[in-house]
Amino acid sequence: MASLHRHMLPTDVLHWTASDVASFIRSLGKGSRWGIYARNCMERGVDGAVVAQANIDDLVGLGFHKIHANRVYCVLKGIKGVKILGSNQLSMPFSEGERSQVARFEEYCDMLDTSERKIESVMENLASEVGTMLQISTSSYDQMLKWIRREREQAQTQFECKYKKMMKTLTLALDKIRSRKETMTKDFRRLRNLAESSDWTDTKTRMAHINAIVNKSLKENVALLVLKPSVKMKFNKS
Repeated sequence: MASLHRHMLPTDVLHWTASDVASFIRSLGKGSRWGIYARNCMERGVDGAVVAQANIDDLVGLGFHKIHANRVYCVLKGIKGVKILGSNQLSMPFSEGERSQVARFEEYCDMLDTSERKIESVMENLASEVGTMLQISTSSYDQMLKWIRREREQAQTQFECKYKKMMKTLTLALDKIRSRKETMTKDFRRLRNLAESSDWTDTKTRMAHINAIVNKSLKENVALLVLKPSVKMKFNKS
């Protein structure tokens, strides 16, 4: 098939266009690497006049692996009937067995190239996925921080509100207790005055006065004695 393609090209290599050169390159191998070589020649405008003067180093400069560059060089020299080009670039007239081995080696090189591209593609995809996951985790982390700040602000607001209410309740209770203490101090003075001035033989009258003062004081202050201020708070669980 390769020789058939070459027979369809102009006989004189110098008359080849860049498209003819690309067709010639593709005819030399089955692997995808040869298609890449052909595209490179087309993109760089490598025609017959250029490729006819190219040595192996020139072909390597165009992106050919050295073993492939040598194959191109040898085939071109066979077409042109020239075995030597330049001071130290020699053609290699392979036998059929040697060409078969070289072809196997080229296929192996193509397999390595394909594997390399696949691995590079997987690595690129992996790097992209890792970047996406990092963005998602960063976004989730930011959302969590916002939720924590919001909940903290709500809790702080509740604490401050309940604190103010509790302080107000305790202040009122403290004022009442102090007021009642003053009243009880006066009642205690009345009891003492009563004890000092009363006729201790009149037990019934004395007890009536004492009971009246004590019962009145206890009645007014019993609510303060059981006062237990409390604070209840609710938090969102979501």
